Amino acid sequence: DLKPVVISPRMPRSASWLVRWIPINPGTEAAFAMGMLAWIFQNDNFDSAFLSCANTASANGMGESSFTAASYLVKIESGRPSGYLRADDVGLGTRNEFVVVQNGQPTAVNPDEPISTSAIRGDLYGGFENDKITARSAFSLLKESILTKTVEQYAEICGAKADDIALVAEDFAKQLPRRTRLASI
Repeated sequence: DLKPVVISPRMPRSASWLVRWIPINPGTEAAFAMGMLAWIFQNDNFDSAFLSCANTASANGMGESSFTAASYLVKIESGRPSGYLRADDVGLGTRNEFVVVQNGQPTAVNPDEPISTSAIRGDLYGGFENDKITARSAFSLLKESILTKTVEQYAEICGAKADDIALVAEDFAKQLPRRTRLASI
């Protein structure tokens, strides 16, 4: 089971029953969360099958209650992410559809499509480029951004121990996707 942890500069009295309190510098909760992600990425400790579910049909086929946008392609403009690539941007479909890479090919995806024959699982490391558009998966952009620092560097920012970040991240990553989605970091 996921062990309750308080990550805060102060331990609230109402949380005294919790298993563990990890003190951090005020305002650095995001650095702690990014340190957790760094550990998860460095250890390939994520559910790639779940993260590749690009629509309701795919999630339903895996017994999940929701899909993710992790494989959706994000346009890169002036060297920075600028928004999701829409299917009509590249002549693959409508403005209401997004684009993922599936089996090496850009593919339009309707996120709300419930029909099992329309199940789309996107490549987490997918990308697309033509003479006008460059795009990469949301997952690959997040991973690249997070891994610009190590767990130790994130720990230094938030005033925590790198081992504490690693322990919380490992416990968090062990949970089923539907359990961790409910957690707040």
